[in-house]
Amino acid sequence: AIAAYEDCVKNFRGHPESYEAARVLSVMRTRELTMTTPRSFHTGEEPRLKLAARNIPSLTFKAWRLDLVEYFRKEKSIGSVHELAVALVKPDLEWNLDIPAYEPWKKLERDIAMPFKGPGAWVVTAENDEFVATSLVLVTDLVTIVKRSDSQLFVFAHNRRTGDPEPGVEVLICDLDMPGATGLEVLESLRGLDRQPHRLHRPQVPPVNHLGRD
Repeated sequence: AIAAYEDCVKNFRGHPESYEAARVLSVMRTRELTMTTPRSFHTGEEPRLKLAARNIPSLTFKAWRLDLVEYFRKEKSIGSVHELAVALVKPDLEWNLDIPAYEPWKKLERDIAMPFKGPGAWVVTAENDEFVATSLVLVTDLVTIVKRSDSQLFVFAHNRRTGDPEPGVEVLICDLDMPGATGLEVLESLRGLDRQPHRLHRPQVPPVNHLGRD
């Protein structure tokens, strides 16, 4: 395919076909790397990341355990893990991977299994020379449904493996409009739900918001 596009550029110079062939060649020769986490995973699943790469035959993966509670206390969000300076810290896990069924010039999309087990949050990077992609992987059996009014938060927590309500879950709540305003609540109800009075202007609860009960 590369040779055919090169011939088109050479033989039809100045024509629209030549410009389009040059554009395609530029894309095909570019190195690309992106990585995303499609969703959170429960402890009975194998965590997987979605990888898209072009002209990168192999990658070095590194993984760091993340204290999601402390990170959320500081950032009030979990959407900026790519800004963490994880390269300054020795990774908890590191492994090399040859891209399955690699083909040069072609953009490849692969599901890549992660080696870690059990509940927790992980920051994962995939690296090749100067190319680095970062993603957050969450493994938890808990799911929460959160509703709020002007004076209350309604929180329902359940175990998605069993389908049963989960009592005793600790929920971290912060106020996006008030720096440093956070609260820690425990769902005492045996039904896995509770109503908590709050004085926060704009409360925010992390998507996976437990502190260790799995």
